[in-house]
Amino acid sequence: MEEKVDEWLNAGCAMVWVMNPRRETTVEMYRSPDDIIVLRGEDILDGGDVIEGFQCPVRDLFV
Repeated sequence: MEEKVDEWLNAGCAMVWVMNPRRETTVEMYRSPDDIIVLRGEDILDGGDVIEGFQCPVRDLFV
């Protein structure tokens, strides 16, 4: 999966979200290959300047 994330970031994507329900319902948010934030449960997934106004608790993505 890391290879795909690198491809998307190198192609110009400003943000990549990786959601894997097998890994305790976590979301990995990438801004660059070295800028990774892992969100869980009550954490808020925020679209930042890429999807302005989008906010969602991580737990709601795995209902």
